[in-house]
Amino acid sequence: MIKQFVVGLLAVSLLAGCGEDKEKVAQEKIREAKAVYDNRPQGTLNEAGTRTLTADDINLCVTQMDYAKSILDVMLADYPSTKVAQSPEARKLDANLRAQLATCKQTKAQMGW
Repeated sequence: MIKQFVVGLLAVSLLAGCGEDKEKVAQEKIREAKAVYDNRPQGTLNEAGTRTLTADDINLCVTQMDYAKSILDVMLADYPSTKVAQSPEARKLDANLRAQLATCKQTKAQMGW
């Protein structure tokens, strides 16, 4: 009887630990995707006070946003039931990545790069 109790307790503690590990992994993926998003090309500040993006900047933006979006998409697919995946932070990052990627792709297409 005691042996069954100990085995059951061990199983529950392992399962609880797995949930925490999933949350940690999901949070790390969010941080990784956000870091890529935050480090996207911002362009060079010009005399008018606006930023100018070159073809290299736009191409890098598309590459980086594709990469960050893929990190987030994999996390959302692998850990959909985690609190991190369901968080407002994840939804906001997903929306920001999609918007930035669309903008960079649109600019690239318009400029013919």
